[in-house]
Amino acid sequence: MSSSDRLDPPADSLETGLEPPPPEEPPPSAPSEGQPPPAPRRIPLARLILGAILLAGGVLWLLGATHVAEISPLPVLAGGLIAVGLALVAGSRTGRHSGLIALGIALTVVLAAASAFDIRLAGGIGDRAFAPHSVADLNTRYELAIGQLTLDLRDIQVGSSTIVVEARVGLGELVVHVPAVPVDSHARAGLGQVTIFSRADSGFDVDLSVPSSHPSGTGSLALELSVGIGQVIVDGG
Repeated sequence: MSSSDRLDPPADSLETGLEPPPPEEPPPSAPSEGQPPPAPRRIPLARLILGAILLAGGVLWLLGATHVAEISPLPVLAGGLIAVGLALVAGSRTGRHSGLIALGIALTVVLAAASAFDIRLAGGIGDRAFAPHSVADLNTRYELAIGQLTLDLRDIQVGSSTIVVEARVGLGELVVHVPAVPVDSHARAGLGQVTIFSRADSGFDVDLSVPSSHPSGTGSLALELSVGIGQVIVDGG
């Protein structure tokens, strides 16, 4: 092959010593007018409903933990179950919805357990302790959703009347310290243990009453206590 048959590089590349730039690629062709644009990715309906339930439950949890408001999360779960049912009815013709079905089953189990064990998630979350020093400082009802609730009533002077105190815990432990006065105690536990002084019972649907005999005209303390799942303890401190 002669030197005249070989391709000579451009003159500007010889002058600068640089390789010639690569050829420009043609721009991508625009989609034809008859071709529809790609559809946006749809988020599964089960994820949307689960996210809404978790968001609402988290907000209620935060309000209860910061003592801003005391709202039971059970209505949120019940509302979520209704939303799942409506979504299944509305989407019954669009295909399978295994995620919604699993979510509905989980919500049903939680609500059924709350109903069977009489769990009332009201009153906040955490450990709460109350020690009233007089009858005027005493509340007639104490509630806690999840955690330990401790009532120290040893400074209460009942006088000649009967003081009734109610306390309830959804999930956790309820401890009551009573003064050296006649005490009529009635405690229940959907699932757990009840201990009143030296008497105890445990299992499902525990119901234990320990009355106290006291002469007419003397003061006494009447306790109505309950826990959904957990333990109730009454002692003399």
